[in-house]
Amino acid sequence: MLLRTPENPLRQQVLDWLRARGGRPIVAAESDDADLLRILAIQGRGAVALALPAVRTDVSEGRLKVLTRGTGLVHEVWVRWPDVGVDGPVQHFIRRLPAFAARLKA
Repeated sequence: MLLRTPENPLRQQVLDWLRARGGRPIVAAESDDADLLRILAIQGRGAVALALPAVRTDVSEGRLKVLTRGTGLVHEVWVRWPDVGVDGPVQHFIRRLPAFAARLKA
């Protein structure tokens, strides 16, 4: 998971939201630079919560994928990179997010 720094209130909102739904995110990177987090997600380093205007072009061009909306968080769009031969614990967690999001909608 790509998260804001510990002092940032958005980080705690994201962690609380995930934990309330049984998620146990592994922190792959921390930054308050939304552009850096977006770039790391494009590179396949993890999933991140960002506002749709910040990632609209990346989503429309297939660099990032919306996982779920309507979370109630300030930045409610969850994105990840397209499936392209990924491996490792962070990627395994991210691969499970779409199924996790589907359970939330049910």
